[in-house]
Amino acid sequence: QMRVGSGLLALPVDKPGMNLFITSSFGEGGLQAHSSDDLQSVLAGRHVGRGLAVGSDAFTTSGLTIPADLGLQMQMLAAQLKAPGYRKEAEAKWMGILPIMDASLKATATGPVARDLARLAANGDTRFGIPNAELLAERNFAEARPFLDKELSKGAIEIALVGDFDEAAAIKAVADSVGALPMRE
Repeated sequence: QMRVGSGLLALPVDKPGMNLFITSSFGEGGLQAHSSDDLQSVLAGRHVGRGLAVGSDAFTTSGLTIPADLGLQMQMLAAQLKAPGYRKEAEAKWMGILPIMDASLKATATGPVARDLARLAANGDTRFGIPNAELLAERNFAEARPFLDKELSKGAIEIALVGDFDEAAAIKAVADSVGALPMRE
């Protein structure tokens, strides 16, 4: 798992649902050099995760890999920090997900709780909870990118590795990838 930056609290209050957009779309945006489809082909047969979730206090990405692919996994994490894709295809997929998500929230007994409880518990802070579909449809990379670029390029990084791996190889994999990024505050 990699944690970077400040997560939800770094997002603007006047852009409700930005966290959901980022979580759903960041990985689908691929990298600057490779679309999501390209990455699926390049990584076929390899155990490498990608994507980004918005946590309450950090942006996180986690994945399962095998010792042979640990170096590649760490390179993917570093690439997501240095050169995210922000592609229109990811935004189109987001727009396709919205009607399904909205219908699900309206059709289940837990929908109103999921939609409203977190915002109510946060004293009305619109970064929490799930806004209506119309507000979610306004979210896009053009408005997310300034916040993400700042967090991903300057935010503190924390990496946790758990499992059966060679410690020296893991240290080298981290040092050669995320550890090779410019110094942060």
